[in-house]
Amino acid sequence: MKTYASSQMVLWLLLIATTLTSCDVDYNDYISKYCPGSCTVIKGHVSNQNGMPVSGATLRVQWSDRLGLGSSETHHKAVATTDADGNYELRFLLRDAELERGAIEIITDCEQEKYLSCLGYSSWGSYALSRDTTIIQNYTITPSASLTLNLTREEPSQPDASYSATIKYKLAESDIDSCTTVADMSWQYKSRYTVPANKPVVVQVEKRENGIVSRQKVILVLDQSESREHEIKF
Repeated sequence: MKTYASSQMVLWLLLIATTLTSCDVDYNDYISKYCPGSCTVIKGHVSNQNGMPVSGATLRVQWSDRLGLGSSETHHKAVATTDADGNYELRFLLRDAELERGAIEIITDCEQEKYLSCLGYSSWGSYALSRDTTIIQNYTITPSASLTLNLTREEPSQPDASYSATIKYKLAESDIDSCTTVADMSWQYKSRYTVPANKPVVVQVEKRENGIVSRQKVILVLDQSESREHEIKF
């Protein structure tokens, strides 16, 4: 009985300790936009799928970091609204501690499932950040879908075998160039991507082994909000 009671006491103490240490820190740091010449700037253009500018869209940038035990820390850094031409600019100061850990992310009042960029994401880790730098990030508001590439190897590959996937699409018909994403699938055989709905998405997977290159190419069109898994076999 004593052993059971002691075990219960230890569990309760662990639960209390976890509760006390699990907390979220969230505060505004908008004053950092008045940085003295050492700003990080994110700017770009928001348009619809017809290439027309979207005015009045609100974009915010925040820094966040997971501290462990279910707790996190978030700093709201800057907010901007697109002008009549669809342009926006977020200017803020990354403090020393924020350059060493965590990540920044753009949040928008646009519906997330209708919000795409050629980069396919809106966040950057501390390793990719610095002061006195400008990041160009354009967005198109268009219906989207989810595409998962699942690579399976039917035959054992040689140690030097490598796999890569290239995904290309146009967010709007008026775009001169296609959005292109290249991913190394040599180690991660399953990857998910957000792509525009109702538009051709070109997927090409390439295998290199013993100096020989083999390719598989397919053109997919996904419905709005569809979640599709496409299997590639080599």
